[in-house]
Amino acid sequence: MYKKGITFGVFDIFHIGHLNYLEFASNHCDQLTVALRSDDLVTPGKTRPTYFKEDIRCKLINSLKCVQNAFIFNISLDNPEYWLNYFLVNKIEIVIVGQEWKDSNRWEVLQTILSKHHIKVVYAPRTKGISSTMILNVGS
Repeated sequence: MYKKGITFGVFDIFHIGHLNYLEFASNHCDQLTVALRSDDLVTPGKTRPTYFKEDIRCKLINSLKCVQNAFIFNISLDNPEYWLNYFLVNKIEIVIVGQEWKDSNRWEVLQTILSKHHIKVVYAPRTKGISSTMILNVGS
């Protein structure tokens, strides 16, 4: 078990898959911080704006028992120097990200850099049969 961990996400149209993801992350550390992508930052693979604005999403995530702190970020994860500095300053020991990012160029770069600083990266499994896109497409 690690003391401080962080995970990232948009968490729009909050659903059981998001809760499972955050509980998985929380089970790997004593203190879980959640970084929520800002409304202004482009999300890779997303073609629509968020349904809920960032302040509402952040309030929701901060209300969860499994989360000790949530904040909105506007610096791309493709800026490894920024995030390494953030992790070191905040004493982050573990980073939990969704399994869909495994083997992506972004996380291969980050994982290589983080491992040199003894920061572990763990990939969380997806909850089968649920996604925000699926929920939004129901009734379309």
